[in-house]
Amino acid sequence: MKMLSWNCRGAAKMEFRRRISDLKIQYSPSIMLILETKLSGQDAREAAANCGFSYTYVVDSQGRAGGIWLLWDGEDVYIDVVTSSHQAIHTIVKVRSHPLFSKFHWFLSGVYGRPQFELRSQLWEELRVVANHFTGPWLVIGDFNDVVDQIEKFGGAPVCQYRVKAYTDCMSDCNLMDIGYTGGRFTWVNMRESNQIIRERIDRAWANSDWRLLFPNVNVFHLPRISSDHNPLLLQFDVPLTRSGDRPFRLEKFWLDHLEFIEMIIPIWSNCDSSTSQCIQATQASCKIWSKCTFDNIFRKKRKLNARLDGIHKALSVKHSNSLASLEKELVKEYEYILNLEQDLWFMKSRTNWIVGGDRNSKFFHLSTIKHRHHNRIYGLRISNDGWVSDQATITNLIRNYFMDLFTFSLDCSYHDSFSTLGVLTSDHVDLSHLELPPTDKEIHDALFGLKPFKAPSPDGLHPAFFSENVEFCWE
Repeated sequence: MKMLSWNCRGAAKMEFRRRISDLKIQYSPSIMLILETKLSGQDAREAAANCGFSYTYVVDSQGRAGGIWLLWDGEDVYIDVVTSSHQAIHTIVKVRSHPLFSKFHWFLSGVYGRPQFELRSQLWEELRVVANHFTGPWLVIGDFNDVVDQIEKFGGAPVCQYRVKAYTDCMSDCNLMDIGYTGGRFTWVNMRESNQIIRERIDRAWANSDWRLLFPNVNVFHLPRISSDHNPLLLQFDVPLTRSGDRPFRLEKFWLDHLEFIEMIIPIWSNCDSSTSQCIQATQASCKIWSKCTFDNIFRKKRKLNARLDGIHKALSVKHSNSLASLEKELVKEYEYILNLEQDLWFMKSRTNWIVGGDRNSKFFHLSTIKHRHHNRIYGLRISNDGWVSDQATITNLIRNYFMDLFTFSLDCSYHDSFSTLGVLTSDHVDLSHLELPPTDKEIHDALFGLKPFKAPSPDGLHPAFFSENVEFCWE
C-alpha cells in the first residue's frame, strides 16, 4: 500500500493534470493528499473528481490561498472523515487490500500549514486537541511550512528559533516522531537565481509510537520535483526487506538466566584440548539448537497461550471447572514468563542501557529497535549525477566496490632508497622487554569487566556478559 502527499501550488494548471496522471500511473497510491490547490466550489470538486480516484474530500481554498484535497481508492481503503479545517483534514482509515493491516484502523491527518505564523499557530493548537481526544495509531503528513532545525534549510536568513520551538513543542505534546525519508534532503525550493536560492525541508510525515509499531517497515521517499516548487512525498507502508547471507548469531540476554544454558556450555569450555576459537564455534552451534528446542519462537508461543487462555475464559463463563481454573493459573504464569523473555529480547535488540522503574517496557524497546533498524537500513544510494538507485543488488555492488577502491592501493617503491639514508634508532638504555609480556590475569579481568555487558557484540555474537557471568569456567 502507498500514500502520496504533494503541494501542487495550484490545481487549475494543465501541468497539474499531467503530473497527477503520471504520479498515479507510476506509483499507484491508494491515498493521495493534494495541498494548496487554490480552488474552491464546484471547480474544485470537478477537478478533484477528474483525478481518477473513487472518493474525494475537498477543503476549499480561501481566495487564492490554501485548499486541501483527500483522494482515495475505495477498493484499497475505507476512509471516514471525522472533521476538517482550512489547514487539516482528520480521518479514520482502514486498509482493505492488505490482509495484515485490514484488522486495524488508524487516524490520518493531512496538513497544510499556512505560511503566516499566526495562522500556523492555530494548526498547532488544533493538533493538540486531536491528540487529547484520540488514542491509537496516528499519522500526520503534509506541508508544515516550517523546519525543525537549521540543517533543514539552505540559504536565506537563519531559522527563527521561536517558530522552531512552537513547531517542535507541538509535535512533542502530541507524542509524534519524524518518520524520516529517503532521497534529497530538501522538499521545497524558492526557484530563484543561484545567489538567492533557498531550500527547505518543510514537507514531512510524523507518527506516534502506536502507528510506528503497526507499520514498522514504512518509509518516506522524496520524489522528483516537477510542475511545482515542492517534492511529492511517497509513503510506502510495506517496503520489502531483503537480507543477503545468513542471519548472524547473537546471544540473547534471557539465555543466561536459564539453568539449562549453564549446564550446556560447561562441558564445552571445560575441554582443555580445545582452543578458544573452537569453544566459541561449539557454543554458537549448541546455542542455536538449544534455543530452538527450548524457546521455539516466543511470539508464536505468546499467540498460542493467548488462544488457549481465551478458550478457557469462554468455557469458564459457561460452567465452572476446577481443572480449567487450575490450568488457567498455570498458563498465566507461563504467559508472564514469556512477557519477561520478550522484554529481554527487545531490550537486547534496542541497545538501550536502562529500564524505567522495573516496569515492563517491551513497547518502548520494540519502538527503539524499529527506529534503530530504520536508521541503519539503506533504501537507496545517490550515484554522482546519475540519480538514485534502490535495487538491493546494485546497492550491494556499489558499497563493495567503494570500499575495495578505498582500501586498495599500489605501493610506490621509489621511496625505498630515501629510507636507506635514515639512521637506525636504538634503545640500548631502554628496557622494552615488558612490551613482550603477556597480559596479566588482573589486566584481563579489568578489561572484561570494564566493558558494557550487553552492548554491540563481537563478530562471534557473544556479548561481554557471557564471559563475565561465566568467568569461572571460561577463564582458562
